[in-house]
Amino acid sequence: MPFISEELYQKLPQFDGKVKSITRANYPTPLDQNNEELSKFFLEIENLFEVINKSAASFRSIASSVNMPPQIKPEAFVITEEKILSEQTDLLATLGKCKYVKVVKSEDEIPKGCGVATVGATRLYLELAAHIDVKK
Repeated sequence: MPFISEELYQKLPQFDGKVKSITRANYPTPLDQNNEELSKFFLEIENLFEVINKSAASFRSIASSVNMPPQIKPEAFVITEEKILSEQTDLLATLGKCKYVKVVKSEDEIPKGCGVATVGATRLYLELAAHIDVKK
């Protein structure tokens, strides 16, 4: 699968020792498993992804609670101070099965008829009124 490997290599951010093609790169060496700085880095990444994953699960849970068909991708809104959610709205939309996720500053910017969930200090809103019969 050399073409896939090359494509992935080209998508990596620039780093010391990165060469023009993976075919010219040195064979990777294993990382030191006891490196405290490295362990701290990976733990931070894991915690950030957990924030995204919990938020996405909340969007899916709201949709599931009203029996929304899986092919419908509602709009989503977030009020948060979490930097990672503001930076990763596309990933959050994909994992949450939303059309898009928009970060807003206040509830005034959110349309009526949304389902609401809270994850920590973050408020998540999923537009339901446009896709379901609210009276039912």
